[in-house]
Amino acid sequence: MPRNAILTLTLLTAIACLVIYSIDSAPVALAKSRANQQDALAPPPLPTPPATWTVTSTGATGAVKAAGGSGVQHVATCVAATFFVTPSSSSAEGNTVTLLDGSCTSGTALLRWEGYAAPGTTFSINQCDLNVVGTANNAMSLCWLGTQPNAGQTVSLVGYDAN
Repeated sequence: MPRNAILTLTLLTAIACLVIYSIDSAPVALAKSRANQQDALAPPPLPTPPATWTVTSTGATGAVKAAGGSGVQHVATCVAATFFVTPSSSSAEGNTVTLLDGSCTSGTALLRWEGYAAPGTTFSINQCDLNVVGTANNAMSLCWLGTQPNAGQTVSLVGYDAN
C-alpha cells in the first residue's frame, strides 16, 4: 500500500474520531431540572394535642379526676406531691402517695412513691413525662396513704382524656 494512501486513511480515521467525539460529548440540556424527592414532599401535619386537665388537693384528701364517661380513659402525664413536717414535731414523719385507677378508697395502685421528712423540712415528688393509662369510665386519683400528726400535704395530678 502506497505511503500516500496510508496517510490519507489515517487522516480520515482521525477526522471520523473527532466528529464522533464531538457529537457524543455535546452538552445535553434538560427541559426541567429534577427536584429532590424529599423537597417535593410536605411534612405531615402534627396531631392536635389533647385537652389537659389538672386536679389539686391539700390536706387529707387526694386529688381525684372523676370518671369521664363511657369509653373515656384518663391518662396521667404529671404528678406533684409535697409532704411537710412542722418544726414543733418531735420526730421525722413519713407518708406514701399513690396514683390509683379509681378512687382513693377503692382504686388499684398504678404507681407509688414514699418519703420521710425531719421536723421543719419537706419532701417533694415531681414527676412528669408519664403516660399512665387508667381503665375506661373510671376515676383516677393521686392520694396520700393517710394523715400524720404535725404534718401537711398537697397533691396535684395532670393528664388528659383518651377515647
